[in-house]
Amino acid sequence: MSNEFESVPRMRGYKAAIAELKKRDPASAVSEYFLRRAVKQGLVPCVKAGGRDLINFDALLAYLADPKPVKVDVRRERWAAR
Repeated sequence: MSNEFESVPRMRGYKAAIAELKKRDPASAVSEYFLRRAVKQGLVPCVKAGGRDLINFDALLAYLADPKPVKVDVRRERWAAR
C-alpha cells in the first residue's frame, strides 16, 4: 500500500528549516541569514504563503549537497547600502 503523503514536499519556514538542519547536523554552519540570501538569489526555491516564505526542505538539502556557483557583481554588492 502506497502512502499518499510520500510525494508531499516538506515545507518549512526559515527558522524551522534551520532547526531541522541543526537537528540533523548539530555542527552545521548554515545560518538563517545564509538561507534568506540563498532564497533571495533564487538558489533555493520557496513558496509565498501570506507574508511567509516556505522553503522546500528537500530542495535545500539538495542545494547544500551540490551548490551551484553564482557570479555576483562585487562592486554593486559593496556599494548597494550607500
